[in-house]
Amino acid sequence: EDSTNFKAHVFFSPYFYLYARDARSLPEISNALQRQFRDQIEKVEILGKQDLDLKNHLSGKLRHVLKISCYNVQDLMEVRNFVRPYASREDHQSGAGSGE
Repeated sequence: EDSTNFKAHVFFSPYFYLYARDARSLPEISNALQRQFRDQIEKVEILGKQDLDLKNHLSGKLRHVLKISCYNVQDLMEVRNFVRPYASREDHQSGAGSGE
């Protein structure tokens, strides 16, 4: 007990970002995910993030994304695996990475 060592618990909610092509649909997507995964999702936020893939990313224009925070990594993986096929399908249909 010489006070040279100490323990600290840092609570962290794992999260991932979800981009929707139409930002107006983000509230609908958020509500649907929260209803379906109410026990796995801690919080869903709509944030403005700078997208470096845009042609004019230096203009300061922000792209709206969902930040989906879960209680633990297992919950995050479950939600992410549910969303992934839809995201992949959207990427293939629109030519992902074009920044348009």
